[in-house]
Amino acid sequence: MKRTRVSSGRACGGISVEADWYTESFAEAAQVLLSPETFSSADVLKARPSHKGLAGKLLAEQGLPYARTLIDNDAPEHKRFRQLIAPFFSNARVKSLREPARNFVRTAIDEVRPHGAMELVSKIASPLPLAMIGAVLGMSMSSGSLCQVKAWCDDWMALQSSSAPEGELVRCAQSYLSLQRFMSETLQNHDAAADDLLGALVRARSEGMLSRVEQVRLAMGVLVAGHETTTLGIANAAVAFVEYPQYHAAVRAEASARRAFVEEALRLDPPVQLLFRRVDRDTAIGGVTVAAGDRVAIDYACANRDAAQMGSDAQRFLPGPASRKAHLGFGRGEHACPGSTLARLEIELVLEALSGLPGLRFSEPPRRRAPHASLGGWDRIPLEWDASP
Repeated sequence: MKRTRVSSGRACGGISVEADWYTESFAEAAQVLLSPETFSSADVLKARPSHKGLAGKLLAEQGLPYARTLIDNDAPEHKRFRQLIAPFFSNARVKSLREPARNFVRTAIDEVRPHGAMELVSKIASPLPLAMIGAVLGMSMSSGSLCQVKAWCDDWMALQSSSAPEGELVRCAQSYLSLQRFMSETLQNHDAAADDLLGALVRARSEGMLSRVEQVRLAMGVLVAGHETTTLGIANAAVAFVEYPQYHAAVRAEASARRAFVEEALRLDPPVQLLFRRVDRDTAIGGVTVAAGDRVAIDYACANRDAAQMGSDAQRFLPGPASRKAHLGFGRGEHACPGSTLARLEIELVLEALSGLPGLRFSEPPRRRAPHASLGGWDRIPLEWDASP
């Protein structure tokens, strides 16, 4: 454990965030994740600098009150919410989404294939996960609706970690309030008998299992977390795919090679790079005593590059070794990502499609997204390939 963040290449850099300690190793990160009785998730999203001033006043006066749901909760309450959403991310549910997701990707690629160029994030990496999590929720959205919802979600994420000028934070707060109203109205108008996640949340509310605030915040949380990290996962894997052309043939030919490539991309450049826990009782970790009340940052990115866990070549992109599959790209323990199977499927399908584009390359350098307290990845990936005459 260290008092300051350790930087180790692309994945471990970032902005300054409020934490007393940072994990340095895979073992330390795993210990924190697997000890929820000591390292609490409760309220880790509640206090943000951007929630002060005029933006904070606007949220307090017009927005929903704060309520813990999934990310910022502990057992037994966390289990109550997790059990509500878990059936909608089962293997059977994800399998039913394979063809819709593949058709989405194929249609998007077919539209641009003759032109020999596209910007991947806006064309596929962003709209695909949003459409798929919309299907899980039971929200049928037009392309225009997708764009609007995405803009609201982006502003919510910016509000979580931004040090932007106050005027920009106020604009993001207003956008976040629009997302709250949208989700509240969507739930009010949703069919309680529908076999989708929103239907389940409507039933849970009518049966007294959820308050209105919990219902709306849980639906919003699934919507945002269910697409934001997958967008980054697709983008990060796509950048690696272009950077390592020696794997193109295998990824095109073999499902096992695609899966191995996805896991290595998630390991070396995970979408979630930091998350936080509060220490509930004095304890030792990594030979250091941390005190009750301290805030610990779990550094997923550095844990995934720990040579003690991943081998002496841990900094290299090397799909295949079984040890690499133990990465923390989707977390571990009771807060492990419930949508990881769906996310992996979407990333694999995008790589499958990209592998069919001959001479795939960057038309200009990809752009890393603006620094965020927890997330890391690319937000602009201009690609080109050898189009058929």
